[in-house]
Amino acid sequence: MKAKKIPLRKCTGCGEMFDKRTLVRVVKSPDGEVSLDLTGKASGRGAYVCKNPGCLNMARKKKPLPLLENVTIEAVAAEGKCITHVDDKVVFVPFCVPGDIVDLQVVKKKHKYCEAKVARFIQKSKVRQEPMCEHFGICGGCKWQNLPYEEQIKAKQQ
Repeated sequence: MKAKKIPLRKCTGCGEMFDKRTLVRVVKSPDGEVSLDLTGKASGRGAYVCKNPGCLNMARKKKPLPLLENVTIEAVAAEGKCITHVDDKVVFVPFCVPGDIVDLQVVKKKHKYCEAKVARFIQKSKVRQEPMCEHFGICGGCKWQNLPYEEQIKAKQQ
């Protein structure tokens, strides 16, 4: 009788190969929810981790997203965001105006674009104005109060 093959999988924490049945499967469902699958039968994208607590911690660590320094905001984009280019990649930034020089913390990174938030204002633009509403930036109702009305009209006509 032929011996049955035992499937091997690599632990994403330590990188060692183990019998599939001895590993814990970490599954990300299509709606983005992450869960542990002890049966190995749950649907969704999965990775295998051995039962060593150190490996589970190593597998959870994510590479930090970069901090972009001394970036000049170039233009107005849609949905209350501004746009700039860094290393041939488009970066969308909320709550700033063209001409601002800022340090940006990337919060979402895709193949051709990034989304970032302002970590620090180095120099504020001459076009910038103080928002009239005390809730600006919190409620999301009026996204361009920091840009004068004449500049808003120019941006909307582009």
